[in-house]
Formats: sequence, C-alpha cells, structure tokens
Amino acid sequence: MSVERSSPFALTIVLLTALTFIGVGVSFLVDPTGMAALVDIEATSALARNDIRAVYGGLEVGVGIALLAALAGGGPERPLKSTIYLFGAIILARSLSIAVDGKPGDPGALLLGLELLCFTCASLALTTLRRR
Repeated sequence: MSVERSSPFALTIVLLTALTFIGVGVSFLVDPTGMAALVDIEATSALARNDIRAVYGGLEVGVGIALLAALAGGGPERPLKSTIYLFGAIILARSLSIAVDGKPGDPGALLLGLELLCFTCASLALTTLRRR
C-alpha cells in the first residue's frame, strides 16, 4: 500500500501514535523520577533511573521511530498493524495485571482507556485503508 493510496485517517493515526511514543519516551529520558511517580513507581537509585530511561524512555522513542520508518518505507498499513499488535499486547498485559493484582487507581484506568482507544482507532484505520 503506497502513501499515495492511503487515507488521511490512517496517516494521522500512525503519525499521532509515533509522535506520542516519541514524546512519552523523551519525557522518561529527561525526567525518569517524575514520570515514574505519575504511575506510582519510585525511582530511588541510579539503577532504577537507568532502567526507567532505557525501557520507558529509549524503547518508546525506538518504537516511535520504527513506526515512522515503516510509514516512510511503504505507507501506513505495516505501521498500523504494528500499532494494533503493540496496543493489543499492552492491553493484554494490563488486563492480566488487573486479574492478578486487582483494579488499579485512576491513572491505570485512564491509561487502559487510552490504550483501548489507540487500539480501536488503529483497527478502524486499517479496516478503512483496506476497503479503498
């Protein structure tokens, strides 16, 4: 699927997803202690901050860049599929955690809602793209 044949909705979803991953990742790189505290994680040592920067910062920036690279390499279908897989795995993991640990507080419920929204938007965009 070439970018020329893609829908503006599909392109928008991919770009928003990629930029969100990059933005959140950069935030964790710059302020790992403050960002971790938003989800009740204490970063009290250099090791903890190092790991938070690597996983929540570096990995998220990498995911965003990979989505942009996939978009540049052939249109939105591949990065939309990747977005669906990424958010599907996050939703599955968060649901497992809810089953094991119980319902999280408000930030956890908000994150799950946003993740479900991203999953749904990417799924709708892929369906729309395939119908063109």
